[in-house]
Amino acid sequence: MGEFVGGHCVVALRFLGATLLLLALWFSGVALFLGVSWFDVMDKLGAWVLEGINWAQTKIEQRRELASGQQRKQARQGVVPRGAEKGRKPAAAAHRTGRAYSGEERAHRARAASTSL
Repeated sequence: MGEFVGGHCVVALRFLGATLLLLALWFSGVALFLGVSWFDVMDKLGAWVLEGINWAQTKIEQRRELASGQQRKQARQGVVPRGAEKGRKPAAAAHRTGRAYSGEERAHRARAASTSL
């Protein structure tokens, strides 16, 4: 029977048309036999896709925030006065305590004073 129906469909609709028609008939038969609504299947599949998109967007945003936070942290570490990360007093406090500045600190203060003029 399949050979008869398939053969006549191929002659009338060519191979692609016969394949599409027979697939549509097969899906209709499965839906009727199992009592499955293809609209429910499409609805659930669409909900899963949208949830997946939201999950991916959330993960991307979390990674961007993490990367941004790491960049800000690195930028802050470059601004911290030398020795302050080890519990020492920063350069501004060194002036008040009478401690001598290192060569780098003196050069930095000289550059800052020359640019402010």
